[in-house]
Order: sequence, then structure tokens, then C-alpha cells
Amino acid sequence: DVGVSPVTLDELAAGEHLLLRRRFAPRRGRNIELGVVELRAVLASQTGWLNLILADPGGRQLVNLRSEPGAPLPPMGERRTFDLVVQSRRPMAGDLVGGPVGREPVVAVRVPVVREDQVRYVLDGVVPARNFARILESQRLSPDWVGSIVDARNIHVARTPSPERFIGQPLSAPLVDALSRASEGWI
Repeated sequence: DVGVSPVTLDELAAGEHLLLRRRFAPRRGRNIELGVVELRAVLASQTGWLNLILADPGGRQLVNLRSEPGAPLPPMGERRTFDLVVQSRRPMAGDLVGGPVGREPVVAVRVPVVREDQVRYVLDGVVPARNFARILESQRLSPDWVGSIVDARNIHVARTPSPERFIGQPLSAPLVDALSRASEGWI
């Protein structure tokens, strides 16, 4: 368990949370403030989540709970998986972002918010990459084995042993070749 699940985010996206009920309209100030309060309560109730971000399908952030209220928000980073979520209308784990120079590596679990048969928003639950290490730890691998979880770009998200050396680094060419033949399992 990495501390965030598409099911929880799906429930939030499908629910009647004030902010997600209708099209986002900044001029509805009070409704937006109440919606943000609801999202903050959800974030506070989820151990392991670092942030919730709500963006329109074009990648414009509408809410980022780590930002100061009223502060200008940047466009969404890591657009590859963001755009895939909009196109496919399916939840997806994003690529590892952040990393060695001062920012903790994180993964966004992305869920489309569909209203009236259209993707209106994408809701990101942001979790630290270190949460993925729990999955490897739960496997109780032999100390002489290597376990790794990688993103779709074949970048280490979690690894045992020596995670500090490998998180954020690409897999070796032989492992990429092996993964091209089997997307999961023992290699």
C-alpha cells in the first residue's frame, strides 16, 4: 500500500464534493473556498498523501493544496501521463518527478473527473516515492535479491537494496530489455 489509491481518488472524483460538482468558476468565490476546505479535509484524513491538485483538461492548475491561497499556480508538470489520463479517461500513476537536488521524489496518482460524459478535471493525489518502498518491504525479499518498482519511463521509483543510489535513476539496458518481454514478475 503506497498510501494513495485510485479507488479513493475515484470515489472523491465521482462524489458530490462541492468543488467537483460543477464547472470550476473562480467568480463563485464562496463555493470554491468551501470546496477547497473539503479537499483539505480529505487530504488531512489520508496518511501518506502529500498534496491534492485539481487541474482542467488543458493542464491549468485550479487548486493546489500546497500553494498559498490566492497564489498564482503553475501549469501542470509531467504532462505525458496527465494527457494520457485526459485521453483515456482512466486513472493512472504518473512518472516519478522531483529528485536528487532538494525535492523529494514523488508520484502523482491521477484520476479523471468526468461530468456530463466529459473529462472536466484531473485530480492528482501526490505521494512520496518512499511510500512505494513499503510494497518491496512487504515482499520480504532475501537480502541478496534486488527488488525494484519503476515508472513507465523505466525510472526507479523504489528499490532494495541501496535505494539512495537508484531512486530517480534509469534501469540498466539489460533490465529494460528484459522488461520489454515481461512487464512484471521475476526477472
